[in-house]
Amino acid sequence: MKTLPALALVVLTLFTHTPARATALALVTVKQPAYMHTDGDAKIKFVDVQAAIVFGLPEGIFSAIGWAHRPATGGLTAKYAQQDINLASLYNITVRADGETQGQLTVTIDASKAKVPETYPFTIDQVVDAVSVCVKLMHPAQPENAVKFTVKTIPPVAGQ
Repeated sequence: MKTLPALALVVLTLFTHTPARATALALVTVKQPAYMHTDGDAKIKFVDVQAAIVFGLPEGIFSAIGWAHRPATGGLTAKYAQQDINLASLYNITVRADGETQGQLTVTIDASKAKVPETYPFTIDQVVDAVSVCVKLMHPAQPENAVKFTVKTIPPVAGQ
């Protein structure tokens, strides 16, 4: 009788097993376009941010450009506490990389859902340009025989 539950467990495991996809957990440094809301300093800064990724490389690294970043404030006023400073995240601009195939890596900056948040001084085009700079900083120039690197941009939908 004891073999019946064990046999049921084996059968259940066989029929419910799904193929596992190998992933690697990595702590990486990514560039993000940041704005700190300082008085009289409407400048986009390019900051290094630590991110833990579990996606394939290099796809996960580029997607992290668009992730929210809330730096530790060290006791600053509530105005700055837990505030996202990543302009890509705030403007709803995402970045994705297609896996490297046939010697080609394509990174897409998707601004199709972008909107300017209230009180932010930058246009969507300015933030898209800043995101493009981050992508290029994260993929330095390569020799001619290396992987061909392309950056595409999906523009914002008119009226947003």
